[in-house]
Amino acid sequence: MQDTVFERYQTKDEEQDGKQQNRIFTEYSLFFDEKPINGSLERCLLVNSEADKNHISKTMRESISEALRNAFMLNNPGYKEPRSQLELNFE
Repeated sequence: MQDTVFERYQTKDEEQDGKQQNRIFTEYSLFFDEKPINGSLERCLLVNSEADKNHISKTMRESISEALRNAFMLNNPGYKEPRSQLELNFE
């Protein structure tokens, strides 16, 4: 089962690339139990955002992360971030 929580129209550059194809379907999946996510929703959203940083604006990526976070929390109301050792986050 899959829920669609955010839709985005193609940019002009993406549209030009798509005109050369017969069909285009894109799905990007991240799994909570795999490294480097290790069960962390926030880490999962960060990895997802980083994967799109060369294609989508920061504002749009933040909107996508918020929509994904809200949908996840709606379906998993008891979720809490796992405790882990401190991380260094250079932004």
